Amino acid sequence: MRKDYPFPYETITLDGLSLSFLSRGGPRIIGLSYKGSANLLAEVPEKVEPTPYGPYYFVGGHRLWAAPEEKPFTYLPDDKGLTLKESANGIDLIGEVNPISGLQKILQIRLLAEGEIELVHLLRNAGPQSFTLAPWALTMLRPGGKAWFPTSTMQANPHGLLPDCRLSLWPYNRWDDPRVRYQPDHLCIDMSVMDAAPGKWGTFNGRGWMAYWLEGILFSKHFSSPVQGTYPDFGCNAETYLCDQFIELESLGPLQSLAPQAEIELKEIWCLQEFEQPIWQNLHVQYFGS
Repeated sequence: MRKDYPFPYETITLDGLSLSFLSRGGPRIIGLSYKGSANLLAEVPEKVEPTPYGPYYFVGGHRLWAAPEEKPFTYLPDDKGLTLKESANGIDLIGEVNPISGLQKILQIRLLAEGEIELVHLLRNAGPQSFTLAPWALTMLRPGGKAWFPTSTMQANPHGLLPDCRLSLWPYNRWDDPRVRYQPDHLCIDMSVMDAAPGKWGTFNGRGWMAYWLEGILFSKHFSSPVQGTYPDFGCNAETYLCDQFIELESLGPLQSLAPQAEIELKEIWCLQEFEQPIWQNLHVQYFGS
């Protein structure tokens, strides 16, 4: 973490793993390091989105949103009212009930052995009306590394006559984005290439993981097994967003009707490992085995 970080935070550690989180707003994870590494997460405390209800601070790191994205609903300020609840091997970050939407965000963090972290994201409807939404977990990582973003479901069909993946694009996408290489079953994203223009891609990721390598550390996030249902953004359970300040690896649950007093959950497992620079075409064989 940079020394002049402007938001108050706390840090927990276990077996070489260090995780920092905001202590007053959020819930947000803002720091992640392994075996003494620098912070893997992006720090963007100056990035602010104005809303009719006050400024929304992106802060950096990891956050919980509700999809689909829309203004101002997605960007309602969350910089105060956090409650902390300690557990034996982690902490619960309990956001206040948003006075505009009635939604409450909760992030349960558990540090596991061998460089693993379990995250349970909860969206709770504490208001009087129902919503149709999906839980959406976004991790902002600092530039300089390389990302593996699987796109194929890896479910072969006879003679290759049927499609086996989908790819959603946004209005600002470029087919010739210099950071992105299109491979048969993944996008290889080189964040050592500096480019101020944004880019975003979404897919239905049947493998259930995404990965990012930076300065000798391989970070991967593994999300809940895909289930039947309707997913946001033309059927995406995984998305990535790029700019010159960070890359986001994002997982999404299916769209659900959230009645008053009900809650929905999205679970991730984060894995960190010291790892020499991988051969990106073979990362799934080298490390994940599929």
